[in-house]
Amino acid sequence: PDMPELPDKTKVVTIEDSELLTVAIELMKEKGVRHLAVTEDETIIGVLSVSDVLRAYGELAGLSKGKKTRRS
Repeated sequence: PDMPELPDKTKVVTIEDSELLTVAIELMKEKGVRHLAVTEDETIIGVLSVSDVLRAYGELAGLSKGKKTRRS
């Protein structure tokens, strides 16, 4: 039997593991979500969160755990 269409709030937003981080950010903004299911060949292999994105950009900017940053 055909399953009824799920409301948008209950749909899982996915991104292929080969996509760039910038694509993930745009998708999060567009869909209004804080987590993306990461897929490889249509199989979920992990979850990418906003915190993961911030951590990655922090590392790219030379920030790391234990380093103190100046706060305003």
